[in-house]
Amino acid sequence: MWVLILPEAQFTGKNRLPFKSLILKNNRDEMKRKYIDCRDFPNEIGCTLLISGNTKEVFNVALRHAIEEHGHKDTSEIRKLIKIMMKDESKLNRKHKSANNNK
Repeated sequence: MWVLILPEAQFTGKNRLPFKSLILKNNRDEMKRKYIDCRDFPNEIGCTLLISGNTKEVFNVALRHAIEEHGHKDTSEIRKLIKIMMKDESKLNRKHKSANNNK
């Protein structure tokens, strides 16, 4: 859930804050940051692309990339595979910290 703080035009009472909160409902899964890293999967072109963003953004870009660069067809199977391939971005950050600590 996101909370947006907006200035309030008029307020009364000594205990009232000069702001009001507007709660915006969002699909939590849609707002989580995800990523797909082509290096994690065997590919014939040696692709090293890393796509990161919210679920919808990553899915759309990854699907387009799979079709245009890897030659896949837009099928239900490739769409399912892309959904399976998406990982939480927090795991990516831990992965990079671990790799940097091993240097």
